[in-house]
Amino acid sequence: MDVSQTPPHSDTAERAVLGSILLDSGASLPEFQRRLAPKAFYTLAHQLIYTAMLDTLAEKGTMDEVLLYHCLKKNGTMHPSIEALGGELYLCTLMESVPTGANLDYWADIVRELAAKRALIQSTYRAQDRLSTGENITDIAADIITAASTVDAPPTISLPWCDAGALMQNPMPPPPPLVATLLYPATLAILGGAPKVGKSFFGLEIGLAVATGSLALGELRTQRGRVLYIALEDTRDEIGRRLATLSAGRMPQPESFSILAGRPFDLLCAADREALIERGSGCHLIEIDSLRRAHRISEDSSEDAARVGAALREIVTLTGATVLTFHHFTKAGDPEADPFTRLRGSGDLFADPDTAILFERRRGEDWVGVQTVHRIAPEPQSWCFRRIHDDSGEIRWMLRRENILTVRTEVRQCNLVEEISRVVRSHPGVSVRGVRDACGGSHRAKDQALRALIDEGLVRADPGKDGKTREHFWVADMVTVPDDTMDAAGQSTQSTTVP
Repeated sequence: MDVSQTPPHSDTAERAVLGSILLDSGASLPEFQRRLAPKAFYTLAHQLIYTAMLDTLAEKGTMDEVLLYHCLKKNGTMHPSIEALGGELYLCTLMESVPTGANLDYWADIVRELAAKRALIQSTYRAQDRLSTGENITDIAADIITAASTVDAPPTISLPWCDAGALMQNPMPPPPPLVATLLYPATLAILGGAPKVGKSFFGLEIGLAVATGSLALGELRTQRGRVLYIALEDTRDEIGRRLATLSAGRMPQPESFSILAGRPFDLLCAADREALIERGSGCHLIEIDSLRRAHRISEDSSEDAARVGAALREIVTLTGATVLTFHHFTKAGDPEADPFTRLRGSGDLFADPDTAILFERRRGEDWVGVQTVHRIAPEPQSWCFRRIHDDSGEIRWMLRRENILTVRTEVRQCNLVEEISRVVRSHPGVSVRGVRDACGGSHRAKDQALRALIDEGLVRADPGKDGKTREHFWVADMVTVPDDTMDAAGQSTQSTTVP
C-alpha cells in the first residue's frame, strides 16, 4: 500500500461547510455541532476555524464572522496555518466560496464520509503493525470499526454553569441608570414613533447630555461618557444646526461626542460592524438613527429581523455600550392601538431590546407622550415633554410626569388648552360656538379645557343673559370688547373668521 498518497479529502466541501455556516450567521451551528466534529476536517486551518465557531457559540450564545475573527485573534495573532491561507481575508473568501447555505447538509455529508475513510485508512495502517505482533484479529477488526465511527462523535462543549446558592447569597443590585428612568448601561434600546415627532432631536439631546454629564431634557440625571451618533437620515450640517439649538451652553470635549453622517452604514456588513465595534469600545452610548436605513433586508421577515437583532446585541456585548436605535411606527397602524403593536416590521425586530421608548403625538400637537418599558425596571413609566424655543433660538424642555393610563388624554388636553388659548387671543370675544368650530376634539373636551383656562385665570368669560352661562371669552390681559363690536349672532366683529 502506498502510504505516501494524499488521504481522501475535499477542500471545496470543507470550505463550503464553513462558508455556509458563516453565511447564515451561525444559525445552523447549534444543530451541526452534534453532527460534525472538528477532526472531521482534513485541513488544520479548517479544524481551528470550526473549533473557534463552537467556542464562540458556547461563550456568546451566537456566532458570526466578526465574533469568529475576535475569537481567532484572542492572543493577538492568528494561527500560522490560517495566516498562511490569507488570515482575515480568508474568512471573507469562505463566504464567497458558496452562493447559498441551502446545500449545507450535502457538503457536510461529504466531509463526514471522507473523514470516515481517512480514519479507516489510518486504522488499517496500524492494524498491519499489530498483526505482525500476533494480536487477536477480532480485537483488531473491532478497533478498526470503532476508529471509523468516532469521527461522528459530537464534540465536547463546556457550558458556563453557576451555583444558584451563590447567586442568592450575593445578589447583584441593578446598575445605576445611564439616563435616569430612561436608559441603563450595556443594554439594547429601541426608540419608536411616527415620523417627524422629534425622535432625532430627542436622541441628540440625550447624546449631548451624556457626553457632557449634564441633565437630559433639563431634568434627568446622566452618567458622563463617550457617545457615538450614526446619522443616516440627516446631513452633517443639519446635525450641527440641531446641536447648536440644543447646546444651552454645553460643549462636549473632543472625541466625547462623535458623529457619523454622509455615509451609508450596514449592520449586517462585517466590515462596518467591526469598525463600529472598534470605535465604540469603551463608549457609554451608541445611537443609530434610523434602524430602517442601517440594513438592506426585509423588516417583515422574522429570520432577517432576528439577524438584525443579533447584530445589535453583538455590538452591545463587544463594546459594553448602551445601543439606542430609532424606528418608525407603521403608517397603517391604529392610532388608538397599543404602540408596541404599531412598530414597523416583524415582532422579532423589537422583541430583543431591553428597553422600549415609544413616542405618541398627533399631527399639529406640541406635547409628545412618552412611554418607557425596561427589563431591568419592569414598571412602565410615562411622561410628556415639549420643545420650546427661547428668545435666543435655543431649545429648552418642559417635562410632565404622568400615569401610564392617562398619558394620551393628558397630552391631548395640553394641546387642546394651547389651541383654545391661541383662538381666544386671536379673536377676542369669541363665543362658545366659535371655540368649538375652530378647535378639534369633542365638545366635552373643549369645554373642560375652557374651564381649566378660566380656573387658572388665563382666560376670563362674560356671563350670559341669564347670569349663569358663559358666552364670550377674552385672554385675561385683554380689555373687554365693547358691545358694538358684537354682531347679532354674538360673534366678535373684530375678526371676520375663526381659524
